Amino acid sequence: MHDIGLKMPYFLSATLTFKPSQSFILGIVIGIIIIAVILMVRRYIAATSKLRKIESKQETFKNHYYQFLDVLPVGILGLSQSGEILLRNYSVKLLTGIEIQGLKDIKDMNCFTESQLEWLIQQIKQPGPNREMQVQIKTTTGIKMLLISVNVPFDQDPDLPSAYVLIQDQTKEKSMSALLQQQDKIEKMNQLSAGVVHELKNPLSSIKGYIQMLDRRLEDPSFVKLAMSVLPAEIDRLIIMVESMLNYAKPNALKKEIFDLKKLVEDVSRFFKIEMSSHRIQLKTELEDTLVFSSVNGIRQVLINMLFNAVEAMPAGGIIEISTKQVGNRVVLLVHDNGSGMTQDQLERLVEPYYTTKENGSGMGIPVSNQIISELGGQLGFESVLGAGTTVIIEIPSVSSEEGI
Repeated sequence: MHDIGLKMPYFLSATLTFKPSQSFILGIVIGIIIIAVILMVRRYIAATSKLRKIESKQETFKNHYYQFLDVLPVGILGLSQSGEILLRNYSVKLLTGIEIQGLKDIKDMNCFTESQLEWLIQQIKQPGPNREMQVQIKTTTGIKMLLISVNVPFDQDPDLPSAYVLIQDQTKEKSMSALLQQQDKIEKMNQLSAGVVHELKNPLSSIKGYIQMLDRRLEDPSFVKLAMSVLPAEIDRLIIMVESMLNYAKPNALKKEIFDLKKLVEDVSRFFKIEMSSHRIQLKTELEDTLVFSSVNGIRQVLINMLFNAVEAMPAGGIIEISTKQVGNRVVLLVHDNGSGMTQDQLERLVEPYYTTKENGSGMGIPVSNQIISELGGQLGFESVLGAGTTVIIEIPSVSSEEGI
């Protein structure tokens, strides 16, 4: 009988063995890897620390930047192309009276009229600098005159606003300009007083003569009939002259209407007869019958300013020529003198406020005239040759037959 014994399982085992030189190299490699990991971790920590410092500095700069924007006296709006407000400063609130917290879109600025908002929305979509619009708004502190300027960079940065709107307060400047303009008017009225008196004297003399003869010829039907036709006409003539000068003297808005430019030029020219005669100046006119759509008072003021400039340019006397001509849909009014003329530098600076070459000049006559003509949809230009004279070119919108006139 044989003994049956249990066999123990047989396990294979493998043992890695390294030579001493190989173990040393492996140790070096592992050490290098550990050192590299430690260096990377340190660099990461250092970079993270620097990044945090940069972010902190950026946040500080950002806060200082916004504080700087808030102390500027100019209102600033940064907009997207769709009109979303991305940036605003505190001066926007001070100038417009609108609460800027929660202000999200340009359309929410209810200080502007619908047409003004449409203009702004249109302008922020067109690249280019300094498109300007003057507006008058009512705030809790009173009426303000604001200059709105739109600037759209040609090169757009996706991280920055695509358009910037600047809001400037021009209330004080407008008030000072209006005061100087009024003073200038009064001075010119004083200079024209002799011509005004002369023009008033003629109808007054006629009226006086008829009144003196009334008691002697009251029973004469033909004289009474003549007097009843002449006297009202002379009185109307007086009223028109007085009203025209009163309208010139007082501040008023530029109300547009249709009127005869030839008649206006003739009326203004009459008041200058005494002034020109005392300066040995001859006035020549070549006027067409032209209807214009503009402001009577505005054009009268501009013409008076230009005629005074022409008279002052000819201290030794000379000739002033006034003419009109139709050019397309505009009437061109020309005032030419053969006086001292101007240099190119003087010509380029004519429309600058307060610029003058006269000893007692205000420097406001031409800038104000330029503004008036611009607001009336026209253009004011000058041509001059030193020692040969100056021509003033005033372009005014005409009234065409298509408009039913």
